[in-house]
Amino acid sequence: STGQLRPCESTKVVCQFSPDADRVFTAPMYCTATPLEDEDQHVSGLLKLARKKEAVKEERVCSVRLVGHGRQPAIRVDPPAVNCGAVQAFSEVTGSVDIMNSSNLTVYYTVQTMAAEGGVPGDSAPKALKVDHTEGSVAGRCTQKLNFVFRPPQRGTYQYVVRVQPLGGKPEAKRAGPSPRRDQDRMGRAVEFTIRAEVE
Repeated sequence: STGQLRPCESTKVVCQFSPDADRVFTAPMYCTATPLEDEDQHVSGLLKLARKKEAVKEERVCSVRLVGHGRQPAIRVDPPAVNCGAVQAFSEVTGSVDIMNSSNLTVYYTVQTMAAEGGVPGDSAPKALKVDHTEGSVAGRCTQKLNFVFRPPQRGTYQYVVRVQPLGGKPEAKRAGPSPRRDQDRMGRAVEFTIRAEVE
């Protein structure tokens, strides 16, 4: 970028830091200053010859080292386990958990629901549980609710593991079309909670 300063004037240089890993980042920033001639003080003709020889105008370079600390997203889920208890088949049970962000920056995340081993076999379990969103964000030092609806179609024990995976950026900015999410899009440790129900 470029700019211009008048005598005794100052300005601010704004830098943006967007770390993509949990480590220390450092980089130098250089500023080159070149003196400019002021047309109002331009001297020509015999008067110019009478003046002393002008000093050679030289460029001056100053540098500043920028240091930033990248930190992984820090989220947790409360409660870590949800027990729906005894539920009648074909009835509906609703519930929610809180996704808490203990960092200072907004965390983007995805939600994945998986039927745990030992539960009802077949495709009944995956279809019985629905969450209200599979991608979202939670602002720094804030909480976001994740709601779910459970509609069991048959008797048995239903067990689920729900994983909340932090991302390195906005979900829509990380994908192009229907391609699956890449491993490098994930950032930070995923958190999980369980859901269990005994359907009669």
